[in-house]
Amino acid sequence: MSSRSFVRVERIGRDGAVRRLRLDRPERANAYHQVLLTELDAALADARADASVKAIIVTGSGERAFCSGADRDELRTRGALDGIELFSRKVFDRLAGLPLPTVACINGAAIGGGLELALACDIRVCSAEARFALPELSLGLTPAAGGVRRLPGLIGHARAAEIILFQRTLDAVTAQSWGLVAECGGDYQARALALAETAAGLDPMAFRLGKMLLEQEQQRVQANLESLAQGLLYGRNQHRTLS
Repeated sequence: MSSRSFVRVERIGRDGAVRRLRLDRPERANAYHQVLLTELDAALADARADASVKAIIVTGSGERAFCSGADRDELRTRGALDGIELFSRKVFDRLAGLPLPTVACINGAAIGGGLELALACDIRVCSAEARFALPELSLGLTPAAGGVRRLPGLIGHARAAEIILFQRTLDAVTAQSWGLVAECGGDYQARALALAETAAGLDPMAFRLGKMLLEQEQQRVQANLESLAQGLLYGRNQHRTLS
């Protein structure tokens, strides 16, 4: 049995107070499967339980991709219940709900669930080569791990519809001008660390309350609809495969 880890955990910044979680599956464009998600979930829980951790950065290995979303091999095997109880949704929602500052340092393509992972962070910075898309509709699915809930509040309904319904892919410059990422290009990795350390230096209780106030109640209602839609589509697609 392989002992390979798919999430590298690193302590960086002043006094090692920033925990960097690096998706480490570059040969598959950092696509996530069940093992990677389980490791990411455990790393998030460890960071939350460790009082010395003041902020989290999520990034990917290599220059090709931040995360290309769900592994296509696993995607083909999913049925209705998998869509309703989608593990990536649970992990990304736990990331979004952390009381700690979280920064997505996007080193390449953030596609499908990879973009939804980035959206679960408090702020995003990216390389000049990054690109962003939610191609689920072209696969007969819908974004189901937070994209439909979080993207409109970030960039507006019309632009979110352009990405989700009309399958537009954004380059880094457009993503910044639309408000999807705060900054792009240059030494984006250093900027991600600077942002994490700035937020880490704030009063923890004030930061946590501010984050809670920014969360929209509507997102909780949408989460139920998101899971139902994906469950129906997974079930339909599985039936088509078997018939």
